[in-house]
Amino acid sequence: MKDKFISYLTYGNRFYSVEQTLVNGNAVYYGIELKKSKNQVEVEHNFQYDNLDDVSKQIPKGKAVFLVINNEFIITKKIESVDTEIFKLVHQAFPNIKIDDFYYEVLKQNNIHFVSICRKMYLDKLLNDYLSNNISVVDFSL
Repeated sequence: MKDKFISYLTYGNRFYSVEQTLVNGNAVYYGIELKKSKNQVEVEHNFQYDNLDDVSKQIPKGKAVFLVINNEFIITKKIESVDTEIFKLVHQAFPNIKIDDFYYEVLKQNNIHFVSICRKMYLDKLLNDYLSNNISVVDFSL
């Protein structure tokens, strides 16, 4: 019960997510607002814009946002391996990268793994762009 109360105080009962992707070479932002009510989560509102300023008008200032980046700066490879250690999987998929220069994410499904990477320099700039538009990104996915 205590965890539910702390979660409510931290995030409230509305949750936001934005996916940044490319359509015909142009940035597009898809967003969703979820509302939690009586142990159910319902879609309250969804939106699509082609600039970050309009997105910031849909999300109240200070609300937490989960960001999905799905554009040309993300590289994903599918590998087959019995290894489960993340560093080994990243190096197996991308053997020549300097791991300190990249953010990475690994999705595991039995012995099939999807390894995604993105340059830290790009993603840090992107997160600062969201912050300068009063969008508080609390987590992201590649």
